[in-house]
Amino acid sequence: MNEPTLDDVIEKLQQVLEGKISREAVSNWAEKVSQCFESESSLSQNDISIWKALDILRGVDLKDSPKDYLHNEADIRNWILRFNAMIKSSE
Repeated sequence: MNEPTLDDVIEKLQQVLEGKISREAVSNWAEKVSQCFESESSLSQNDISIWKALDILRGVDLKDSPKDYLHNEADIRNWILRFNAMIKSSE
């Protein structure tokens, strides 16, 4: 499995906003790909940023009630902005 990037994380969030993928599928993807980092004893600063972003994605499917998600579309848009800023600052 290839290590995920912040671009991958942003793409998944964008797909959620566009209704192309479910929040549950994104959470499951984040859980699966984060395992490549959890087995590493020393992470680079970039890896730590990606690992933290994946941690956020693992919670994208949390519900506030049986019908409502804890994190709304504005939260997702803010995460996209935040992750884009992280990419720009690392260039």
